[in-house]
Amino acid sequence: EELRNEEVFEQFKKDVADANVFIGSLIFIQELAEKVTEVVQPLRDDLDAVLIFPSMPEVMRLNKVGQFTMKNLGQSKSVVSDFMKKKKQEDGSSFEEG
Repeated sequence: EELRNEEVFEQFKKDVADANVFIGSLIFIQELAEKVTEVVQPLRDDLDAVLIFPSMPEVMRLNKVGQFTMKNLGQSKSVVSDFMKKKKQEDGSSFEEG
């Protein structure tokens, strides 16, 4: 909630701009999620890693480690769900407990 303070928010912007890794957690207030996204999103590709868990989906979409990202979090198309559907169609298997 400190990001609501303009002076702290300006320092946050500078800190993220100077960082090579961003780690965040428990970002569940919409106003704060928007502030984090506003600052981290434009710098995301320049950061070596972005790790945000657990938090609101909009900030968790910023996650990346190497080639792994969560940009599609919450969207119906995903590699994992496609794999699970294909596997189930092929042999009737399921990852759910019976």
